[in-house]
Amino acid sequence: MRFHTVLFPLVSLLSMAALAAPLRAQETGDIATARQVAEANNAFGVALYREFARAETGNVVFSPFSLSSALALTATGARGQTEKELWQALRLDLPRERVAAGYAAIAAEFASSTRRETAVLTVATSLWPQQGYALKPEFLDVARRQFAAEVTPLDYAQPAVAAERINEWIAAKTAGLIPSLVAPAQFNDMTRLTLCNAVHFKAAWATEFAEAATKPERFTLLDRTRIDVPTMKRTAWCQVASVDGCRLLRLPYMGDFEMVIVLPDAVDGLQQIESAMDRSRLGKWLSELGKEKPQALLLELPKFKISVQPGCTAALKRLGLKEVFNSSLADFSGISGEPVLSLDEVVHRAVIDVNEKGTEAAAATVVRVYAAAAPPRNPQPFKVDHPFLFFLRETRTGAILFLGRIVDPRAE
Repeated sequence: MRFHTVLFPLVSLLSMAALAAPLRAQETGDIATARQVAEANNAFGVALYREFARAETGNVVFSPFSLSSALALTATGARGQTEKELWQALRLDLPRERVAAGYAAIAAEFASSTRRETAVLTVATSLWPQQGYALKPEFLDVARRQFAAEVTPLDYAQPAVAAERINEWIAAKTAGLIPSLVAPAQFNDMTRLTLCNAVHFKAAWATEFAEAATKPERFTLLDRTRIDVPTMKRTAWCQVASVDGCRLLRLPYMGDFEMVIVLPDAVDGLQQIESAMDRSRLGKWLSELGKEKPQALLLELPKFKISVQPGCTAALKRLGLKEVFNSSLADFSGISGEPVLSLDEVVHRAVIDVNEKGTEAAAATVVRVYAAAAPPRNPQPFKVDHPFLFFLRETRTGAILFLGRIVDPRAE
């Protein structure tokens, strides 16, 4: 029998939605635990990114937070070696109760980060058990209380109806940016449970780019082919740092969110940066950026919109998740009393859209205030004109929401 896990993270970059019924951090877990879980999320994200980078040749984007939170909920229902395997992959060394409390505390911090209505972040979780299939009360309690999960029974003997219901949920939680992800062929009468997680982010830049300033500029691909891509331009005060053969740039959004650009010094230096990137390197980059004072820049950044569905199941197996996919070995007895359950598949899609303003009305109004500041004098150029890495994080906890690379801004 299959425990079928489907993850649907999405980002519409420069745009986010408040968590339903947000709880205060002190009600759901302390801030220290939230930061421990966020740090583990980032370490897991970096490790998984390296697996994607090795397997994929083009652009990459995914949500470490969506994947880690969904797998963490799954792990609360695992036991024995299966549970140990999941926690190791997730880089978590905490009792399962503290992990769940940590994710709930992060959710509370996310809600605080959007309190000024200048950014929107939606993180949604749902469980879709087979009709009449009994989930253990303890697992349901954690899912509902700590992960705010919706629970809706389905009849997987009617796979077309099941797929339609789940796709409707995905579309609603991702503002229509992922209208369809699962197909009827992915379900049958052996499916017992589908677990879904969706992330939708929307925010405006703290200082917007003027659309009139966007012009075609040269971008050099990894094979040194030169192409023209729409490139946004503006002057701004930003933190930058040079370290480990790359230049780092911090671009703030409204609210407690930021994008960090990692631009290799060499046009073809992306692979070298990727191979050296790990948990400690990421911490070093952020530390070095934090030491720098903002400086006047003439920034040039390509517009891009990409949609990627990386091979999650294979990447997770390479990362060490093997027993969870083996029906003879997996132990998910914390989810149900049914003796034979295993993870069948992990499906993940992310969409990211970076443009001049990002989004609409309220955020754009606030942006205009920031844009009214006097432009910096004698700005230094920062041209993002060859393949680069980026990550988008919430700054109160440090949790990385999205991580990826752009090798060709034209590709969608």
